[in-house]
Amino acid sequence: MVKPLTEPRAFHINQMLQSIPHDPTVAGGIMTDPEAVYDRFGLSEAERAPFRSGDAAAIRALGIHPHLLMPWTLLTNERVRGFLAIDPAHFARLPGKGN
Repeated sequence: MVKPLTEPRAFHINQMLQSIPHDPTVAGGIMTDPEAVYDRFGLSEAERAPFRSGDAAAIRALGIHPHLLMPWTLLTNERVRGFLAIDPAHFARLPGKGN
């Protein structure tokens, strides 16, 4: 039997990560008040810890889809943002980051 790539128990975390590029309130919240975003999506204390530490391996161990790590990484890791070609206008639209 093949293990599913995404664990059903992680649906709410996948939903949070998938919302980042589509919902400026989620993306902005990750930058300014991540705890409010974690509350909004119902993350437990154990699920929040890997996001707080930035440990990608621990986040993947939660059962999230690996492709969904990219939007979170782009928001939280300036080194990655600088390496990849990202439309600066996208980040300018985020609360607290715009002109």
